[in-house]
Amino acid sequence: MTTLARPAITPDHPWASRRLIGLVIPGLLLFAVWGTAWAVRRVRRVGYGPAVTRWSAAAAIVLLAVPVLLTSGPYLFARTDQGEVAAVRGLCDRLGEGRSVVVVDRATADRYLPALRGMCGLPAARTVPAATPADVRRVIGKVYAAGRRPVVMGAQPGQVAAYGPAAQAVKLRTRQDERTLTEPPGSTWGLSSDVWISEPPAP
Repeated sequence: MTTLARPAITPDHPWASRRLIGLVIPGLLLFAVWGTAWAVRRVRRVGYGPAVTRWSAAAAIVLLAVPVLLTSGPYLFARTDQGEVAAVRGLCDRLGEGRSVVVVDRATADRYLPALRGMCGLPAARTVPAATPADVRRVIGKVYAAGRRPVVMGAQPGQVAAYGPAAQAVKLRTRQDERTLTEPPGSTWGLSSDVWISEPPAP
């Protein structure tokens, strides 16, 4: 109930779905099954015969299944978030070890900074909106001075080409749940993600 009352996250965020799938929905299903079993036992104790008990169980199953089908029917068999884990793993493999990542694009930073730190195990930081190429080069120099190899990351080749040859590290085309804040999603949306990197030469 705490997760439902104070979710601490917007409903359209992927982590909200993962929280619902792993905690809330199984708990509600267990509660519903327990309630159904209790109701069927109660019908039997009152003195009704096996036929009424079976009909009661069937009605309870219908009451449980119909809302699920009505709510999730439009996208029940839709495949979402396909290829995202493989894309991040491929990015981690491409970056390798001993790197520090400087992300110069806001959207790329929002999407990939947690993955770079948590899955790739690499130090990663984003630039401020007012950062100039000179600021980025100063950071690159500090990364080299710390004994690591810098990688500049962005969403377009033009954002990273000023620091070294641009190479595309991620090209993801998949689908995601429709983002709605006040009602269940009714369809899926396309999701595109491009990541370009460059490896600046040592100063």
